[in-house]
Amino acid sequence: MLVPWQGKMTSATNDDINIDRMPDDGRGHFSGDAMLGSERRLERHVSKDVPDGGWGWIITFSAFLNEVFIDGLTASVGVLMPTLKEYFQEGAGKVSFIASLGLFVFHCAGPISVSIGEYTGEKKAAMIGVLLCSAGLFISGFVVNVKMLYITISCLMYFGLTLSYLPTFTLLGSTSKNAMV
Repeated sequence: MLVPWQGKMTSATNDDINIDRMPDDGRGHFSGDAMLGSERRLERHVSKDVPDGGWGWIITFSAFLNEVFIDGLTASVGVLMPTLKEYFQEGAGKVSFIASLGLFVFHCAGPISVSIGEYTGEKKAAMIGVLLCSAGLFISGFVVNVKMLYITISCLMYFGLTLSYLPTFTLLGSTSKNAMV
């Protein structure tokens, strides 16, 4: 490559290039400090302090588990449909409405979930969501008809899933944003 300020052919990896003599427009032709030689590399301050107190990996792992369990719970209702049809002696339409109503609640309760997360804090909102989801699953073990499952699984459990899902990922995003600062 011909470098106009030196008038001779040089390689960008040569250590004898004097960066102080380069015009400002010529400095952009190099792809990094490593090409200028070890004596010209800039000292960079690397902070050893973790801005989130070290909880970032735990929050990331809990968000991963949250995703796994929520996908598992939402998909398992379809797997349980033949058993629920047989147990409650109901048609496929009434039993499949459990998952349909649940997914409706899951997707439409997002603004409510975010509002609760902002009001109480994301961690508390996620804990409340886990408790609601657990209560919905526990109570659904004692129901006697499909209409009660509409309340326990479709409304209570899926609202709990929403309440634990969105604040967890909001918290994950805020943790990664704080780590970048």
